[in-house]
Order: sequence, then C-alpha cells, then structure tokens
Amino acid sequence: MRFVFSVYRANIPFQENRKARDECHRCCSKSLAAEMVPSGCQRKFEIYSMGWQNEINIENVSVAVAPYGGPIALIRDRKKFVKVQGIGKPIVSIYSASGKNISSIVWSSGQIIQLGWSSTEDLLCVQDDGSVLIYDMFGTYQHTFSVGQEVKDTKVIEAKIFSSLNGTGVAVLTSSYRIFVVNNVKDPKIRRLPEISSLNIPPSSWTVFVEDRQTRVLVAKDKDLYELRQSETHALPVNLDVLLVSSGRTCWHRLPQLVPMGCWFLGFCRVISVAGVMQQKPGNQHLNRMTYMKTVVIEQNFTETVGSIVEMAVSQNNRHVALFADNGRLWIGSADFRKRYCEFDTKCPSRPKQLVWCGTEAVISYWDNIVLVIGRQGDHINYSYDSAIRLVPEMDGVRVLSSYSHEMIQKVPQVVQQIFRINSTEPGSYLLEASKQFQKRSHRADEYIRLVKDDLVVAVKQCVEAAGYEFDTGNQKMLVRAAQFGKGFIPDLNSESYVKMCRLLRVLNAVRDHKIGIPLTYTQMQHLTIQVLLDRLVLRRHYYLAIQIAKYLKLPYNEGSSRILAHWACYKVKQTQLDREQVARDIADKLGYAPGVSYSDIAMKAADVGECNLP
Repeated sequence: MRFVFSVYRANIPFQENRKARDECHRCCSKSLAAEMVPSGCQRKFEIYSMGWQNEINIENVSVAVAPYGGPIALIRDRKKFVKVQGIGKPIVSIYSASGKNISSIVWSSGQIIQLGWSSTEDLLCVQDDGSVLIYDMFGTYQHTFSVGQEVKDTKVIEAKIFSSLNGTGVAVLTSSYRIFVVNNVKDPKIRRLPEISSLNIPPSSWTVFVEDRQTRVLVAKDKDLYELRQSETHALPVNLDVLLVSSGRTCWHRLPQLVPMGCWFLGFCRVISVAGVMQQKPGNQHLNRMTYMKTVVIEQNFTETVGSIVEMAVSQNNRHVALFADNGRLWIGSADFRKRYCEFDTKCPSRPKQLVWCGTEAVISYWDNIVLVIGRQGDHINYSYDSAIRLVPEMDGVRVLSSYSHEMIQKVPQVVQQIFRINSTEPGSYLLEASKQFQKRSHRADEYIRLVKDDLVVAVKQCVEAAGYEFDTGNQKMLVRAAQFGKGFIPDLNSESYVKMCRLLRVLNAVRDHKIGIPLTYTQMQHLTIQVLLDRLVLRRHYYLAIQIAKYLKLPYNEGSSRILAHWACYKVKQTQLDREQVARDIADKLGYAPGVSYSDIAMKAADVGECNLP
C-alpha cells in the first residue's frame, strides 16, 4: 500500500520512527494530492481521461455542465474565429461527463446567448429574443417559453441560469439594462426587477441569489453595488441615511439620490446592521405621505480604492459571496454583507475568466493557465494547466474540465484528514495501520490494536465513513478492509452502517464507470438520494443498470424494478421503426404481471406516436 503511517511508541527506535514519518509524508502527499488551505486542506484528483480528446478544444467552445456529475453541452464560441467544416450552422453537442458523445443538435433557430441545464437535466437554450428552448439530453425538442414581449423588443445581452427552491430559474439582462427573472422554467412567470437609476451602460458584473423562496440580483455599477429584489408594489422613492465607519472614525453621510423601492443601494461597503422607522417627510407641500427612513451601519469593504467590481460569485448554498475588483483584490464574505471573511490581493488586476466557489470554504479564480484557490481565512494555493479549462462548481468542490481530462478539486473531508494526517493519533489511523500490518502477517498488528482497543467502535466508524469519500477503489478497499478487521474485535457491534456503506460504494463505482459517466461524490449522493439517481439512469436509458441497482439495494418493487420497466416500455413503444408485434411480445415478456405497472400509461404513450393498433 502507498500509505505508511508512523506511531510513536517506546519500543520503536527514534531513527526508525523518523524514517517512517518521512515516508508517510511523501506517500500521503502523493496519494491525496492535498495542499494546506484554511480550515483543512484541498485535494485534486483525476476523475476521467476524456473520450473526446481528438474532437474538442475547450478554448474554442462555450460550455454548460449540469451539476451532480451531469452531461456537458458544447457549442462553438461565436466570439472566436474558428475554422468550420460542413454546413456551417452551429451544432450543440452533448457529452457525458467522461467525454462520451450522447447527441447533437444542428441549431437553426435564433442566436444562443446562454446554455444551461435544469435540475431534471433538460438543456436550456436562451436566445437573444428572450425565447428559452428546452431539449432533453438526446436532443429531442421539448417545448419553448418566452421571457416576454419587452425582452423580445430590447434583446437579451446576457443571461444566467440558476437553481432555486422551486426548480431552475432564468435571469436575463436586456440592452436597456433591465433584468427579468423566471424562477421556475416548469411554470414560467416573468418578473421584472426594479430599474437602477442612471444605469446607461452594461453593469460591470451581476449575479443571482436565492433566499427564502425569493430571488434577488446583485448588480455592480462600477464600484457601487445594488441589490434588486422582487416586489409586487409600485417603486417608491427611498431616502438612505448611511453611517460610514472608516479608519476608526464615525461620520454621518446623507445620500441625496432617490432609489426605487426594492432596489437597496449598498455602496462599496459592508452592511453591519439595519434599522428603519416611519417618518413624515418634512417640507412636502403636495402629499402628506410617509417615507421609509433606512439607517444602515456599514464598514468599508475594500482597504484600497477600486474603480469597479468586475466579477462576482455566490456559493451553492447562497450564503457566501466573493467580489473581484479591478485592482486585483478579492473580497470574500457573507451574502448579506454583514461579515467579511477576508480580503486577498491576487496581484492580477485583469478580470478572471471564471470565479467560482469551491464548496463553502474557498473561492477559485481562473486566468490563462493558472487556477488560484483562496480560502476564507486568506490562505491560498495555485495549480498550473497547460491548456484551457472550465470550472464547474459543485456543492462539495469544483470539477475542472479540459480537452484531455476531468478533475476534481475539493476540501479533504474531516474524517479523511483525521486518518491520513501525518503522525495522526486518531483511532481510525491506528486501526488502518493495524490492518496493513496484519496483511503483512506482522506481529505489530497486535500492538496497534492494543493502542486503539478502547476506541475500536470509533475507529471502525471512521474507516467506514472515510471509505465513502474516496474515489480511488484501492483506497476504498484499504479502508473497508481496516473496518472489517476492527469489527472482528467487537462482538456486539451493529454492522448496519458497514453493510450500507459497502453497498453504496458498489453503486457509486458502477455509475462512475467511464461508460456511464456520472461522477457522483458521496456527499452529492446523500443529497440526491437513490431514487433520483435511478431516475437519472432511466433518463440516460441505462435501464438494465438501474434495475440491477434497485435489486441490489432491495428496494420495494413498486419503487424499483416495476417503475423502471414501465419507463422502458414507454420508451420501447416510441421506437416506430421496430416491428409492432415484436415490441408487444418484448413488453409482455419483461413486464408480465409485474405489480405497479400501468399498461394504460404505456398504451397512451403508444397512441401519442400513432401506434394505436399495438397488439
């Protein structure tokens, strides 16, 4: 095994212990590829060697990647001059995460502004006229909706696709610099956000938050930040009284401009607290109305003067935000701007090609050939790449997509750090070393077990949990073998968690296979659930694998095999090129009298494609 860990004991000579420690450091660094960053360490490892190596140049295409190891959509970047072969029309190519071609769409509609994926892995194509065309991953057209006549008239210049509690949303920026939002593409309801006064050029950057079932947009107009919220009331003028805190001195500053209701001017500052009172507006001879006086206590965000905020990024849980300024400084803090985690000088004033969150503990910025990982405490590491890449944020890390490989950067899980940390004294680390010594038939296995005998339950639990976080099957086997070894010394241990993890690892390894191409992590699997994974296998038409997983996990027939067979039968009847009698026999042979299968639903699918006389 590549991992070697030293344990300080009285009967081990110092020189031997030091050699073991040095070997541990070399092996652990090589195996985990970990670097120290805030609150732990980050690791980078390869998921796949891409199957498209001779077909795709990432530098010349626009890329949209679905989360949770989903498919990849590519289209030629219209901003770059590229030699075109064939008909010359744009082609949207869809690949699996391993680079296996799934389908292609010859684009004959309007100009595509943005590609993206829905939570159900449908491809969303946002056009400049505000139309959103939806396809499945096999290139089959589903339907279209429009963001409205005003958007169609003024044209879309930029769009963002985001996840919300209701599903998947779309936000568009028009040439009149108005922002429109659709919170759920399944039920498109158009909402026009408040207008920013005196905004006569495109914003320097903008991003979308989702909070408490409400969508808000953060817009940067040079160095000033505006927060646009959905509002059902008419925009009303708002006076803002702002208490500025700078260099230890406090002074009051009145902002004279009027801002529409729902458009809170934050300025280039950090909000500490907000208090509001209803007061009558003095000197108003026309209307005896009440205005909302909002007092905002703020602290200067950036320690140096900047011209504009040129890039923003919001974490997957919408609780953290990163702002990149034109002087190369990166501000990282909470999404409500009440807390600043750190301010980091990247030494690079040029706008990064991408700025994304790596989970919730670090931010990754990408320039040509350089990836910089900055933690929330200001520590950082960087990686170099020989070719262009795309960063794909996930809930527990970032996937790095290139023309040749598919990698993952993520924070090393706490339990993995505990076991593999140099000179670790955690029970799981001792148990792992005991297991390895036992495999070598060494008497030292007994000595390590004695060191951890009072914490064997904890040790087994740590090894089982750590196995789930490993992508490498060799490391999985090593940790599971250690847990199994430790279980033998605990007579009354409940093995349910051990058995459950072994089954889950087998499922994860099956869907991670290059032919399937769904590189789910253990954390993502817990969030996604087995039922959703089966649905995604069915969506990819991997019916056999889905059925085998359902049987292996002993799922109820109605939730597993029957449901999958019903989907297979509906797909089968749509294949109009097949012999109808043969299709009917195949369906009857597979389904028989399987419980939970509705033959009426299958018949309706057949009728939809004109197969009304299916035997």
